[in-house]
Amino acid sequence: MKTVLYSVIIPTFNEQHTIADTIDGVLAILPGAEIIVCDASPTKETLWQAGAADITVTSSEPSRGKQCNLGAELASGDILLFLHADTTLPYNAAELLFAFFSLPENQAATFRLKFDVDHILFDTYSFLSKFDSVYTRFGDTCIVFRKDFFNRIGKFPDYAAYEDVEILRRAREKTKIGSLPGFVRTSARRKIMNGLVKQQFLNFRLISSYLLGFSASRLSKIYHSSVNKKGHNSAIIFAKYPHPGKVKTRLAATLGEKSAVKLYKLFAEKLIKLIRHMPDMRKYIFHPDEEDGKLMRRWGGIRFFYGLQKGDDLGIRMKNAFKMVFSHGAKKAVIVGTDVPDITRGIIREAFQSLDTCDLVIGPSLDGGYYLLGMKQPNEELFQDISWSTASVYVETLRKISRQGKSCFILPALIDVDSEADLKRWIQESRQGSQKRIKKGHKLESIEKETGKIIEYLC
Repeated sequence: MKTVLYSVIIPTFNEQHTIADTIDGVLAILPGAEIIVCDASPTKETLWQAGAADITVTSSEPSRGKQCNLGAELASGDILLFLHADTTLPYNAAELLFAFFSLPENQAATFRLKFDVDHILFDTYSFLSKFDSVYTRFGDTCIVFRKDFFNRIGKFPDYAAYEDVEILRRAREKTKIGSLPGFVRTSARRKIMNGLVKQQFLNFRLISSYLLGFSASRLSKIYHSSVNKKGHNSAIIFAKYPHPGKVKTRLAATLGEKSAVKLYKLFAEKLIKLIRHMPDMRKYIFHPDEEDGKLMRRWGGIRFFYGLQKGDDLGIRMKNAFKMVFSHGAKKAVIVGTDVPDITRGIIREAFQSLDTCDLVIGPSLDGGYYLLGMKQPNEELFQDISWSTASVYVETLRKISRQGKSCFILPALIDVDSEADLKRWIQESRQGSQKRIKKGHKLESIEKETGKIIEYLC
């Protein structure tokens, strides 16, 4: 049986934050594949990040069509995969590709599309990607050709954009474009930066204009100039779906799973409600279990984007979450945990405001950790070599910030409720706080009203 050699061609432009992960993914999913990075960045940062062993890296003029063609000229494989730098292949890509191209009549294909975060509108785009049309198949679905077929149809046009529309149009004149039954995941950054519906309408209008004969060069300038470069604030919640036995396990050991789930839901839903109604920011919920995706979306609602927590420890998971939201155009990002019942909208606002003058912001919890962390740019070092889930997390993090020479704003310390002792302390302080507010004539917050219900429930 003949061994098929795949050449994976990755055109890049200022993709230094994504290219290493993309290459690692290809090496893991298609071992033995030839990888060719064709970079058009004004600096060499992307090439430095891509400079792994056995990877071909080369420079090109800033035209994705030219970059793809240069990669194809250098490729030695029988099958060419044109993969965007912010896109990852499905875990079973090797099996799917082998099955498809084992039939000699099959010449071209794309995968189906998903995004790096979930949203109800993205479900629609994903569903439509299985249909082959000029409005549903693009380069971000990873275009795959037999090399001899690619050469016969005339390669990519020399366009900075819509080169994928044109090459697929030419291919359809010669063959049927297959739909591989696996999902690539691509970055949702352009849609999040520009607005989900707005970006989709712009895409439809520009593609229609291209089909009507408008200049591809002119349309590509409109497409690239449409990116919202102002940036936005992003709020991140780390949460689990409240399955009994999977949340508040230390509380469940003494109070029982039913009580632990009730408390967790109360605290988490307060935070979700606070952030859901905060204006002028992108809102994310990151959860650890892919199988809970639909449940999380139903729980949190349509105002959030939903992503998976990725990594072996809390630090790596937070690092990856920050990395993703910054890739989506965030200028400030704040991550908040669900275990702090006294969090307020004012504290969250103060966290974002403090980043106007400081590099980082941190909200210490009384157990030695922190309930909030915010920054203006990715800071991977901050999450390395920390003794997670210990009483020294906050102090170790401050030491790292100090060594980096960064400025940091410290928010009020709050109780992080993990154990029955934490809960009793919080209830006692909540009672005292409630009595003070009643004397001053202030209304009780809903979380404080619920304290009485919790006490009754536990008794």
